[in-house]
Amino acid sequence: MFGSFRERYYWNRILDVSTGEFLVAQGSKEYIEKLIQGFEPSEIIYNKRDGKIYDECFGNAYYSFRLEDWVYTEDYAHEKLNQQFGTNSLKGFGR
Repeated sequence: MFGSFRERYYWNRILDVSTGEFLVAQGSKEYIEKLIQGFEPSEIIYNKRDGKIYDECFGNAYYSFRLEDWVYTEDYAHEKLNQQFGTNSLKGFGR
């Protein structure tokens, strides 16, 4: 589960690796917490810059891991996708 925590609205992206299902949600803290409880994720991954807000909302209630800002950049995503597919560009993939 990936989260973004900003001001009054919270974002949540859920990836179920067992089924490949990917969901996106936005809502209040209560709504996102209800989703988290329903999916019972084994881990919540979020941006380090959101650490204070995450800690205020959820504390140590869930196993979580913080990632640096650069992990969320388009350049890094392209690099990782090229590595995954063994290509030099993503041109043939509609990019």
